Amino acid sequence: TCAADIDSDESNCSGETRRTSISNEQLRILQEYYQRNNRPSKQTRTQISRETGLDARIILVWFQNQRAKERQQVESSTKRADFHTPPMTCYRALE
Repeated sequence: TCAADIDSDESNCSGETRRTSISNEQLRILQEYYQRNNRPSKQTRTQISRETGLDARIILVWFQNQRAKERQQVESSTKRADFHTPPMTCYRALE
């Protein structure tokens, strides 16, 4: 038999880890902590783990993913702003 046959949330037969579902309440707690500090210490992550019931590794990865999303949003908005800004030569023509 496979370890996944015994109701394991950790892995399936192919060795891949399963995706963790985060409830609305857990998400609220994670976001609350993220707003205060997007790089929590190990001690803080342990506290979050106790509050949410999520594994510390899940919390670590969630924070990493949130920081990556934040960076992508900043880069995306910067690119959009550059796209809509006319080149300086257009301004000279107006003088």
